[in-house]
Amino acid sequence: MCYNNISKTKIIKGEKRKGVLTMSTSLKFQYDIKIEDLGVTTIENSFISLYMPQMPGNYVKIYLFGLRACQYGQPEALNNAVIAETLGLAESDIDAAWQYFKRIGIVDFVYDQDGCAWVSYHQIAAKVLDGKMDTQTPADEIDASGKFDTPEDIDEKRVANMYKKIQNMIGSKPLSKSALFTFRRFITEYGLEPEAVCILVEHGLNSIEKKNVDFTVSQSLSYLEAIAKGWQDKGVVTYEDAEAEIQKSRERNRIYRDILRYLGLNRNIMVPEKEMIDAWFDAFGFDMDVIREALSRATSPSIKYVNAILVRWHDKGYKTAEDIKKEQKPRAQNKKTGQPSKEDPWLSEQFDALENETMAEMIEKSKQI
Repeated sequence: MCYNNISKTKIIKGEKRKGVLTMSTSLKFQYDIKIEDLGVTTIENSFISLYMPQMPGNYVKIYLFGLRACQYGQPEALNNAVIAETLGLAESDIDAAWQYFKRIGIVDFVYDQDGCAWVSYHQIAAKVLDGKMDTQTPADEIDASGKFDTPEDIDEKRVANMYKKIQNMIGSKPLSKSALFTFRRFITEYGLEPEAVCILVEHGLNSIEKKNVDFTVSQSLSYLEAIAKGWQDKGVVTYEDAEAEIQKSRERNRIYRDILRYLGLNRNIMVPEKEMIDAWFDAFGFDMDVIREALSRATSPSIKYVNAILVRWHDKGYKTAEDIKKEQKPRAQNKKTGQPSKEDPWLSEQFDALENETMAEMIEKSKQI
């Protein structure tokens, strides 16, 4: 296994000046360990207090061995066989221990495109404070042999194939450990299948490229994770689900642009306006024929005004454009000409009221209907 070397060096940016130490010289710090066995491995008190009392003794050995590897690194890659031989344990004990640590949330690992498992030890105290750690492990989850009973493992071959496909998307630069763990979370936390993660990354990277803005790696991963969270809320799991969601997103974006163009609004749509339009389709169940009818009756170039029309129709129980066309549109008398006004007085009154509401309040009202 490959082990994550935690905070071994700190880099201060600056210029390199050979043989001269100046204020702008880049400095790299490291603790020079001559004999590793004479060094010190830091153990969190949280581990001793919360986990060690109920943990099988052999698991404590394995945890501490891995912790030292995290803090000092290893000259060569380790594997379960080497660890088992070093500690005098069976390889099955080592494998069971990793599953146990992962289940209770103190260790995580992912496989990279080369099949190497990167092991990451979590800072226990910080995770406990965030409420993300399971500090209690039911005794009946450990059988007489001390092995941990875990659900069926994720198909690691599919995960490894996922990493290879993503690697091909980004080119020759190897995926960072942060990226590996982020994409793994898309599976474990957001419920996506590995194949769905591939299409998510492809879709997300294409969207980032179209923005013509330089994203850092961290910003790109955050953007992709926002997509994953949104897909989880929409029940996306499989590759087919992902394809359908992307197609729906493209179609909805086209609708946003068409509505703005119809209203003569030459700008990008705002998030609150997107949520209003989404409600017309997803909450009210209207189709484009109904939306077009509302747009044709709008006398003000405002999505809020169109929303007021559609809220009214929804309140009246209208479902189709035919239902709406049967309605006799009331006309107010123009005071100067005595002729019918072009504007529906109810809508005029509602629009005046809407002007005094915040966009957020209007969205909330639409969602409650």
